[in-house]
Amino acid sequence: MDHLEGNISAYGLFVISRNAAQVVKVFEKIKSGDPQMRQYLQLSQMPHECAIAFRRFLRSWKIQFLPLRCINVLGGNITNVPPRLVALDVLNLLPEEYSGTRLYFAKRYLRLMRCFILRGCPRPNEMHAVTIPILAYMFSFPQRHHHTLATSLTIFELIILSELLNDTVALAKELRSSCIAFRRSSSDGTG
Repeated sequence: MDHLEGNISAYGLFVISRNAAQVVKVFEKIKSGDPQMRQYLQLSQMPHECAIAFRRFLRSWKIQFLPLRCINVLGGNITNVPPRLVALDVLNLLPEEYSGTRLYFAKRYLRLMRCFILRGCPRPNEMHAVTIPILAYMFSFPQRHHHTLATSLTIFELIILSELLNDTVALAKELRSSCIAFRRSSSDGTG
């Protein structure tokens, strides 16, 4: 992920691959946990191939960077709840559900996607590609298809707000103020 983050502004990062053989080679290095992978990627300068291999790895191994409880919140009926509030709720749940390596991976993945959105050059199909790890799991349940727009907006908010995972006090404060604002707008009839 460090290599991808360092090359985040490469155009077509998660879509274009110039060398299919190198994608396979990088994929095998990721899969095997090759300790020399970082040096290999830095020397070979293949951010596109690395991104495609990383995406392939996530898909092949069905790696979820969000726990089932968080996915259930995202997949629920959230059409009348502001995406920011749902995203904050999911971020708040994440450390309760994951710890250690899984939490670290979730934070790193969200940070990578945040960098991609804010500093990268995402094309519409790239945004689809990077959210696949969440959406593929969620859309395996047919009853959840009608919430696609609300879910997409919430995932965007989740990625943008992911920096709050580094400051639990700020996360709790944001969640509390968003809950209060939602209750006020709901009781006023403006929400």
